[in-house]
Amino acid sequence: MVRGAQKVYMYTELLGKLISNLWSLETVIRYFISIRLNEPIPDIYDIEIGDEVEDGHFTNFKSLEKLIEKYNSMCPHDFQKIDEQKFYI
Repeated sequence: MVRGAQKVYMYTELLGKLISNLWSLETVIRYFISIRLNEPIPDIYDIEIGDEVEDGHFTNFKSLEKLIEKYNSMCPHDFQKIDEQKFYI
């Protein structure tokens, strides 16, 4: 049985895993959209604070919900669409 501090640690660990997976999904969707629209994708390993990057789907402030909608609208027929209902928290 999980108690006290163990329970808090378990919830923290699971929340971290969820957030990491959502960030990974967002990054892959941004990359897919940018490639399909032939937009610039910055070298994320070579950017420093204060550097300017070109605007596009990889760098804008659209929410994951809006990105999923855009992905689904651009998704080729042989790709699986994302069920948007699974990402409403």
